Amino acid sequence: MKYLSIIICVLLSGCVQPDAPADTPERIICMSSSHVAFLNELGIGDKIVGVAGIGLVSSHLPPDVADIGYDRTVNYELIAALDADLILLSGLEDERLKNLGTRTLDVRDWLEPTPLGRARWIVEIARACGIEQRGEEKYSEIEKAYNARKQSAAKFENKPKVMLNAPYRGVWYVPGAQNYMVKLVEDAGGECIATGTGSESVPIGIEAAYLAMKQADFWLNTNHYDSVDALWGDNPRFADIEVAVFNNNARTTPAGGSDFWESGVVRPEIILNDLVSIFHGSADSLYYYKRLK
Repeated sequence: MKYLSIIICVLLSGCVQPDAPADTPERIICMSSSHVAFLNELGIGDKIVGVAGIGLVSSHLPPDVADIGYDRTVNYELIAALDADLILLSGLEDERLKNLGTRTLDVRDWLEPTPLGRARWIVEIARACGIEQRGEEKYSEIEKAYNARKQSAAKFENKPKVMLNAPYRGVWYVPGAQNYMVKLVEDAGGECIATGTGSESVPIGIEAAYLAMKQADFWLNTNHYDSVDALWGDNPRFADIEVAVFNNNARTTPAGGSDFWESGVVRPEIILNDLVSIFHGSADSLYYYKRLK
């Protein structure tokens, strides 16, 4: 009778909840700002107890979240004291984080060459948190919105030429043809010029960059610059070129954190919407981008 009572309890009152695994984390540490955005999108950002470089995070954080440092300033003693159930890693951390006895997940979204490939990591994170179905549903929404915007952009016949990035310490790195940013430009109906091969960025000479820029309709992602005066001041050779300049730093933290590389990883359809507006419509209502004047 004892066992019969237990069975009846299970069947009638739902005592057992198979959708809530015993290892569902309640305390999570994020080693990248994009992890925070993923967790917020899943509706479990309140489980975050520590982040790497709190000043670089644009997304909402619960109160009393600990700043565990980043790069060479990571505080391993504080991480251990936070007694987390799960640490989301970026794949670049010291092996000591894997030896703390806490469950970890390598989230290598930054290695994915496509916008949807990066956003797809929401499913892996959801699985690690015991809510895989929610992750699948969220990704399906993101994928549907992205593809719809991509299809609408495909209707435009003109393909504006786009130059990416800006000189950094005297070297101009351009993305490879299979790069994440190139894919975004192409899906928005643009055409990147001066690209390398594969997915890796490659350096080009200033002369080659100048010749390429003369063909460009748009210049995007100009590092830290907030005005064309500052951009031309550091790069006077390009000042005579007529090109519309837009930077992806409309949403940044005082410490220099970029929401483009944070929530933009999770919601690439919003980036795509910005680019379509820049290339083919009105650039007055942008989210991640702003026009430099």
